[in-house]
Amino acid sequence: MKKVFTLLFVFSIAICGTVHAQYTKYIIKFKHKGTNPYSISNPSAYLTPRALARRARYGIAIDSADLPVTPRFIDSVRLSGAVTILNSSKWLNQVAIQTTDAAALVRISAFPFVLSAGPLAARPSATNAQQKVNKKLDAPVTTTSTPDNNFVETVTDVYTYGTSGGQVKLHNGQFLHNRGYSGQGMQMAVMDAGFFHYLTLPTFDSIRNNGQVLGTWDFVAGNASVDEDNAHGMQCLSTIAANMPGVFMGQAPKTSFYLYRTEDVASEYPIEEQNWAAAAERADSLGVDVFSTSLGYYDFDGRYFI
Repeated sequence: MKKVFTLLFVFSIAICGTVHAQYTKYIIKFKHKGTNPYSISNPSAYLTPRALARRARYGIAIDSADLPVTPRFIDSVRLSGAVTILNSSKWLNQVAIQTTDAAALVRISAFPFVLSAGPLAARPSATNAQQKVNKKLDAPVTTTSTPDNNFVETVTDVYTYGTSGGQVKLHNGQFLHNRGYSGQGMQMAVMDAGFFHYLTLPTFDSIRNNGQVLGTWDFVAGNASVDEDNAHGMQCLSTIAANMPGVFMGQAPKTSFYLYRTEDVASEYPIEEQNWAAAAERADSLGVDVFSTSLGYYDFDGRYFI
């Protein structure tokens, strides 16, 4: 029996060796949240006062999906070998990991609390990555209406809109601005592919100087820097947060922001959906009022598993 077990173990490692030669990222799904140190009766341990107040305001009950992923499950996965935890999702009760350790994958799959361990497609080659970037950047933009570039400001307008007058008028933004609604007191999480040079562009002087950027996180690279990445998120943020009277004004320049990078423009794999979920959960736990995201997923590169 011992020999049979040994052969099975070696066979499992051989299979995983074939898998990890092609894949390095995996989604580990858990069966439950058993032996969790957090409880529904004490939500302040994992939700901020602002988050709790928002739940109460909208009548949103706290349930098991709000409980963080059981820490000992994550620790067991991390300590199973050469494994890096990329991020976790409490709503989906799973973690994303990176590893090339076949033996670690065998150990993880054998844990009684693990439901499945599915690989995600590896990063594409440099050539394919650049083609993917070009495809995303060159994708046509379709609109259902055209902003009125002949927007005429009046003396009652609190902002001089400059070149953004047409797009503000398209949504009657000036009506709200003139009545004192410019986003003050609101918090927004912007999830995108990066916020290139938001730390230095004059477009964002106002939100920087007034402390309106409450936090940042790069869910792709696993660090807090989102200033050096793709410009798409920066461009989207400008339509909301810009405060350059007479030049360009956003729709809600007094809003406070969390800037999260969840999209890797060099590829299109389900790990990006995991990144988005992790960002949304973090924002929800902080009590953010609204999400802004200009992303969508309908097709993925090559073969993938989830």
